[in-house]
Amino acid sequence: MLITIIAFIAGVVLTAILAFLLTQRSKLQLHILNKILEDLEYSTSMIRYDTNLDLTRKVSLYREKTKYIFTEGLITEGERAMDEYRWKEAIDYFQKALTLASGRQKAIILARLGRCYYVIGNLSGAIESLEESLLITKKISDLEGQASALGNLGVISMTKGELNKALQYYEEALKIEREIGNKEGEAIAFGNLGLIYQNTGDLDQALKYHEDALKINREIGNRKGEASDLVNLGVIFQMKGDFDKALKYYEEASKIDREIDNKETEAVVLGNLGLIYQYKGDLDRALKHQEEALKINKEIGKKEGIARALSNLGVIFQTKGDIDKALINYEEALKISNEIGNKKGVAITLGNLASSYEALGEKAKALKHYEVALNRFTQIGAKREIEKTKEKIKKLKGE
Repeated sequence: MLITIIAFIAGVVLTAILAFLLTQRSKLQLHILNKILEDLEYSTSMIRYDTNLDLTRKVSLYREKTKYIFTEGLITEGERAMDEYRWKEAIDYFQKALTLASGRQKAIILARLGRCYYVIGNLSGAIESLEESLLITKKISDLEGQASALGNLGVISMTKGELNKALQYYEEALKIEREIGNKEGEAIAFGNLGLIYQNTGDLDQALKYHEDALKINREIGNRKGEASDLVNLGVIFQMKGDFDKALKYYEEASKIDREIDNKETEAVVLGNLGLIYQYKGDLDRALKHQEEALKINKEIGKKEGIARALSNLGVIFQTKGDIDKALINYEEALKISNEIGNKKGVAITLGNLASSYEALGEKAKALKHYEVALNRFTQIGAKREIEKTKEKIKKLKGE
């Protein structure tokens, strides 16, 4: 009688889940449905024949296991949507999963949501999700989860121009990654620290961190991480004015990105290559690369990348003498950067707008934009940009 009753209860739960999943057929892949049912069948058979459990406990375990496995199915579909850059669908799956999850599973879902919100430009949503994930991982002593949440919070702080806060997050993440021996996480932390020093203008320190990250990623065979590190090294040499060395790193990264179909980094490489061709005076080639970068960023829905490409396109049009087209691109880039709270992006675009107005002979308008840009650069501690903007203001006032 005991087994019959449990089998009936488990069957009701299975039937209810099956009915729900079949109504979601367009959203939930068949292989995930099969995996959920296989896991449930195995789990229920294990619980059913455990003689150490009474009826109430068995019923409770059935319910918890069913809920957990179904949630895993939703997480898997959300991750699949992320891999295919379907961010809004991914958010939908994760939000559904969040209503069922608890503990580590909930922390993982919140971390995934944080990533999705960040890419589409919802920084407040990303921060809220990641802070909640961090709180849970601390409560359950999940060090790996803590390091991941800290690293992601650092990325958002850096996007917002809060470099000191970002540095604190990254250093804390690095400490944990070393403590648990997570080499991949250690490489990510090194790369992020490199970006901080890159933003503050300490290029030699940034170079060291990116080289350390590249060494680890090559040791562990992390191709995606290797491509990111190569891009970051390329940026350093580009900032140093060594375009040939930067080009070499970008081309190496681009080769890996094509092999592993990493569109996000591919868009970054295309944009940076466009800048190099621009500096070399090949404006048509530069334009082609920036347009390709813009196209990919639009495909994957990465707002920060869209704004960056638009701003870069504006620079090319301005160099070509098409100020009207440059202004259109700058204004669109500024709007997106403001929407997502990207302070550095806002500051750079304001400076570009100022330069356009200066070219048009509208000195008062140019000066106003330079001064607002300087204020933004000062807020985020971007030393190189502060000095450059001060020089432009001084020159404009002197004229």
